[in-house]
Amino acid sequence: MSNEDKEQLLSHFVRNGAWLDTQTFPPLNYAIQGIFTEGYNLLAGAPKIGKSWLALSCALSFAQGTPALGSIELPSKRPVLYLALEDTPRRLQDRTRKLLNGLPIPGLFHFVTETNASNAFEVIRAWLDEFGSNSLVMIDTYQKVAPPPVNGEQGYDRDYRVGSKLKRLVQDYEGVCLIVVHHVRKQLSFDFVDAVSGTNGIAGSADTVVVLSRARQDNKATLNVTGRDVVEAEFALNFNEGHWQLMGGDLQSAQTHAIQIRDTVGLGESMAEVVSYVVGAGSPVTIKQVSEACHLSQDTAKTYLVRAVNSERLTRTSRGHYAPVTSVTLSRLEFESNKDTQVTSIPMSNESCLECGELLAQVLLDIGETTHPTCDD
Repeated sequence: MSNEDKEQLLSHFVRNGAWLDTQTFPPLNYAIQGIFTEGYNLLAGAPKIGKSWLALSCALSFAQGTPALGSIELPSKRPVLYLALEDTPRRLQDRTRKLLNGLPIPGLFHFVTETNASNAFEVIRAWLDEFGSNSLVMIDTYQKVAPPPVNGEQGYDRDYRVGSKLKRLVQDYEGVCLIVVHHVRKQLSFDFVDAVSGTNGIAGSADTVVVLSRARQDNKATLNVTGRDVVEAEFALNFNEGHWQLMGGDLQSAQTHAIQIRDTVGLGESMAEVVSYVVGAGSPVTIKQVSEACHLSQDTAKTYLVRAVNSERLTRTSRGHYAPVTSVTLSRLEFESNKDTQVTSIPMSNESCLECGELLAQVLLDIGETTHPTCDD
């Protein structure tokens, strides 16, 4: 290679820190605040827990310009292409009418119920050429559009190739959000990303990974979010006859409820009551307060608190005082401002305690309390 060729190659591909320092890049934009971003999003969950209801609900909110998941405001109506590849037009009509509560199905809601891996990408690209910027494309499910492996291709290589193709499909269109529905493994996994079915190439190629978890016969669920540029978060949802809603009515409250669900899962009733009380208290509590609030002897309350600390469900802040373990940075989610905000423990309400006059934690209001537990002594 000649020196001239080398110079052309390096000048075309290689940049330095001085160049990077002068660049201005657009901020990360959420299609649905705190959860789905612009670009390629993977929505995974076990079969028959409501993934398709969640996807359809978000799609209809986009097309209507109404709040997603009951309370997340959207800026305006946007065109939607929903590839409902496991549905028939009749089932899709039934589900949309149920979610819309009798309102007409919006004209900006476009759908496909029949296609295959050989032409699905072309259908999507043709639609994007027509409706393009700031639109939503929903694919239900990944397997319906994933082409078979080429000769000699290993599982990871195939999965990453398909994921990269999905990512490239929308990156040329400004503000487009692609959400692809997928399944999780049957085996339990400590890391929710590892629960995504298939090789790591599927989750690894996505910009954002969202995993929905719900126990059978339970209307409470959690939504875990992670990605290349997003703040990791966990939100609690309610599922009722096809309708998904954030618990608490906003993202911050849904995070608090998610902490309570996670910290009490698998616990007996008394232990769960103790942990829930501490999480909802808004400030560190004592053994005496737990004993009185949960109607336990002080020895029993201390035993439960020590077990909760040992299992990392609670933390001991000082001698005899206990508090939740979770601290979440919400600055990049920009819930209420563009300034960095460190939110520790429990979001506060605008209501004051009737005893001391200080602000109450939102969780206390949610359960009907009007005073701090520490003010009841």
